[in-house]
Amino acid sequence: MQGATVATASRLERFMKMVPTPQFKAPRKKNP
Repeated sequence: MQGATVATASRLERFMKMVPTPQFKAPRKKNP
């Protein structure tokens, strides 16, 4: 189970870094 969790986290991190979603950046900029 730990292996799967680590793999998922790594994939999520790479996906977020490769394709940064504007939805997450929008609220952050609106609420400093």
